[in-house]
Amino acid sequence: MMILKPGSFSPPPKVDSMVIRLTRREVLPKIEYKLLRRVVKAAFGQRRKKLSNSLKGTIPNEVLKELGFSDLRAEQLSVDDFLKMAEYLESKEQF
Repeated sequence: MMILKPGSFSPPPKVDSMVIRLTRREVLPKIEYKLLRRVVKAAFGQRRKKLSNSLKGTIPNEVLKELGFSDLRAEQLSVDDFLKMAEYLESKEQF
């Protein structure tokens, strides 16, 4: 929305800052928060690792390949991608 110069702060940082606007989604996912948190925490738990390594023991590599995520890192995924993985876990934990 706007850039804030270092003089706007005390003490002034050595970089410009930016004001952003976030918009809440109108439709909330139907996934249980605990499952989504578990997936996100595991995915980002080992920085710079591919999902096939960081989610080992949480989601099988075959499922990650099927979803097209096995060669990606957590920071490359969208919120919807994390929701897909949480949906997989939810479907497996009901049985």
